[in-house]
Amino acid sequence: MDENKEKELLGEEAAEALTEQEKEEVGEILENLENQEETQVTTDWDGLAQIGDDSVSIEEDEAEEESEKETEIAEDMLCEKCGKRERYTELDEDYPYCKACREKMKKTRMNGWGVFFFVSVLLGCIGYLFYSVAFLSITAPIIKGDKYMAEGKYNSAITCYQETIGTINQLNQSSGGMQIFDAGNRTYAKIIKAYCLAGTPTYAQDYYSALESTGALDKFGYEETKEYYEIYNKMMDTYSNLQKVYVGKLNSLYSAEKKADISAVREELRELEGLKSNQDNDRYMISYFQYLFCSFTENSDDDAIKYLEEIKSGGRTYEFIYAIELCNLYLEKGEYDKAEAVCYESLEASPENLGVYQYLMMSKRRQGDYEAALKLGEEAAKAAETIYIPEGSSAMPYGVPMEEAIVFALMGEKEKAIAAIDASNQLGNDNANLNLAILFHYLYHVKGTEPVKDDKGTTVYDNVDKVYDDGLATIENLGAYYGLKISDNVKAIMDGKKTLEDVFVKGEVNWQ
Repeated sequence: MDENKEKELLGEEAAEALTEQEKEEVGEILENLENQEETQVTTDWDGLAQIGDDSVSIEEDEAEEESEKETEIAEDMLCEKCGKRERYTELDEDYPYCKACREKMKKTRMNGWGVFFFVSVLLGCIGYLFYSVAFLSITAPIIKGDKYMAEGKYNSAITCYQETIGTINQLNQSSGGMQIFDAGNRTYAKIIKAYCLAGTPTYAQDYYSALESTGALDKFGYEETKEYYEIYNKMMDTYSNLQKVYVGKLNSLYSAEKKADISAVREELRELEGLKSNQDNDRYMISYFQYLFCSFTENSDDDAIKYLEEIKSGGRTYEFIYAIELCNLYLEKGEYDKAEAVCYESLEASPENLGVYQYLMMSKRRQGDYEAALKLGEEAAKAAETIYIPEGSSAMPYGVPMEEAIVFALMGEKEKAIAAIDASNQLGNDNANLNLAILFHYLYHVKGTEPVKDDKGTTVYDNVDKVYDDGLATIENLGAYYGLKISDNVKAIMDGKKTLEDVFVKGEVNWQ
């Protein structure tokens, strides 16, 4: 050891007083200090800081401490991707990855399979949404229709079922004509039943054909529908066969200037009666042909009523060929209770059969009870509002406002009569309300200013009343084709030979 350094460090006297062992210890201390000074390096230019090898050891210590901390983290709290760092629970307590891994994944680009998977999922979601909406649009009207069926609202039910079929057709068209959706045989069966219970089985012809073409009636055991179909087939076959045999005779009776007596057709009536024993024939359709022979002859009301009552016993399936005719005959005979009973029986079976209100109003009108007739018209209007029909349509039959027009005219309410007949024409037309429109517009607007014929025989209209002019033009241009004409009773009223009461209260039921 360097003695001079010892003396310098301890002082001369103290250095000389040290033992040999103490000198050695002091020498080691001095040597260590010299080594430490050699390793120190000044890097900070202003002398404010000195960095040496100690910094390396500090970083290593910190890394060891972090490593020790990581080993102390519970396994269920470690990142599922790297397995080293703690999960990023600040984002979500159940988040499975650490913050560093999360940042890396956010920057990872999607590969080809990822794109394919993403597109597949997207298309699947779109397809699911499309089919969900389509399924609801198809099934919702069916559910609504079933509810109406349970309430006896057959016309509303038919509208709902037809909406389903229409929706399916639109969906198939939007898919390029592919038959992706099918209305289903059960929907056709529901429509057939609704038409039959409403008393209009012939309207179901297209649905019968659809079921027959697929063989569904035999395959799926629609027993009830099959019964309706068999009745319909027998009915139509019988009608076709009878028409071939008797159409000539019926046409000659219809076109005769004067009606023949019932005795002139007794032979045909007996012949038809004999056909009823054949099980292949529809006996009620045979009765209908017997009624037709009676309707074209004199002194036959009792026979006609007998045949129509026989048809009525066949049930509601035949209502379309007996109800109106039976009401008219009872009204003609003045048997108003029986006429109204037929109407109310029909309403009880099918509350939406609004056409019968016309005949109930006719019964009250012929009895002179005008207030009761108008009240029935109001009931029909309220009932029409409850019927589910396609948007933009009306459930009110044009015969009801036509009856209101007659009643208002009988009461001297001219403006209301005109408004009612115009409303009737907006709902529909036939020779009856065409005649009424011409009559009322003539009486209240045109009388004294009728159109005239020019030298060439062409009608020259004065345009005093457009409805009147259009009515005459319709008869002149289309009358020969559609059988339109001004009736004798309307002519008699316009000529002043009959009053409104003579025709609509005391006169014939079928005045037109």
